Amino acid sequence: MICIHNFETNPFFNIAAEEYFLKNFTDDIFMLYRNSPSVVVGKHQNALAEVDIHYLKTHNIELVRRLSGGGAVYHDLGNVNFTFIRNGSVGSMVDFKGFTKPIIDYLTTLGLNANFGGHNSIMVNNFKVSGNAEHIYRNRVLHHGTLLFNANLEQLEKCLYTNRERFTDRAVRSVRANVSNISTLLNNPISIEILATNLFDFISNSLNASPYKLNDFDIESIKSLSTSRYSTTEWNLGYSPKYELPIFIEIDGNNYTFQLKVENGVIVSAESESNLPLIEIICSALLNCQHEPIAVIDKFKNYGINDDIANRIIEGMF
Repeated sequence: MICIHNFETNPFFNIAAEEYFLKNFTDDIFMLYRNSPSVVVGKHQNALAEVDIHYLKTHNIELVRRLSGGGAVYHDLGNVNFTFIRNGSVGSMVDFKGFTKPIIDYLTTLGLNANFGGHNSIMVNNFKVSGNAEHIYRNRVLHHGTLLFNANLEQLEKCLYTNRERFTDRAVRSVRANVSNISTLLNNPISIEILATNLFDFISNSLNASPYKLNDFDIESIKSLSTSRYSTTEWNLGYSPKYELPIFIEIDGNNYTFQLKVENGVIVSAESESNLPLIEIICSALLNCQHEPIAVIDKFKNYGINDDIANRIIEGMF
């Protein structure tokens, strides 16, 4: 087994690194890393139903879709992320309790009453401090999880748990939980840097793993994968399952309803019961547009829709 303490904090790079090591190595792997502010959604989620995309964009928080299923999680530099990649045989690779056990064992050395909880979480004093997910590729399994240490929980709340009832889809929904930072539960305070270093050493020693440092080829390969997949709108928004979304706006004192259908992140149908010329222009502008704020704004400008109306529609869409 090899162990990697990855000090890169770019979320696109780090999520890409997991796929790279999963698909291009044969070793069992343990990796530890931290991300700059970001929201990581599950592979089968409707990203726009899980996050406040406007809040993310205005606060420089990245959105990235991972390979594994499960719900959306918030990352920042107060969060430590761990990854296990192992070879296995069909029917025996999924093992949430097994993969989280060494993490729980470490947390108990800090005097914490940690245990494996529902929805594949690690709990301390009935608070969720870690969410976990898995992905199988051929004979290898990727297990990754989070550890909330001193993350910005106020920002977490504002990023996640949006008004999902607006969307009609079959996407996987996140499960809301009472979360807490590990730092507030410790009797003897430590820094996140010390926690990360000690956790890395604890796991490496308990699993008899050998250190591995990314070489130039690894880094360039991961960057290429990050650019081609993980930092693209097509993957992060467009991979969402198809969905329908109603929009309600007021124009000149009158209320109008638009019904959108979105597939692969693109608006394939935009309809309204009104046949007013302006409403028909709005529908035409939305058709075949990416369901993403910047793309919508650009289309509205091309169609000459004034900023006031455009902003009200954007608010209704996102």
